[in-house]
Amino acid sequence: MKILNPVGILRFKPLPYAPRIKDLNKRKIALYWNRKARGNIALDRVRELLSARYQGVTFEWFETDHSSEPPREWFDSFKKKGVDAFIGSTGD
Repeated sequence: MKILNPVGILRFKPLPYAPRIKDLNKRKIALYWNRKARGNIALDRVRELLSARYQGVTFEWFETDHSSEPPREWFDSFKKKGVDAFIGSTGD
C-alpha cells in the first residue's frame, strides 16, 4: 500500500505585504466580492462601519465570478479608478 498526501506542494516565491495606510480619511477603498453567498453582506457592513469612522472615505465596488480567475486588466482597473486600499470578501 502506498499512502499519498492529498495536499499539493506549493512552489512559489512569497510576495512582501503591501504598505499599510495609516489613515483612511478621504481615501478611496475598493470592495471586492467574488459573488459567493453572503460575501456582499459582509462588505456592506464593512462599508457602513468605515463610513461612520472615517471622514470623506469613498468606496468602489468590484466583482468577479468565483469560478474563474479575472484577467490581468481587471486588476489594473484598481489603479485607473484611483483606489487607495482593497478589501476582499468571500462567502458561504
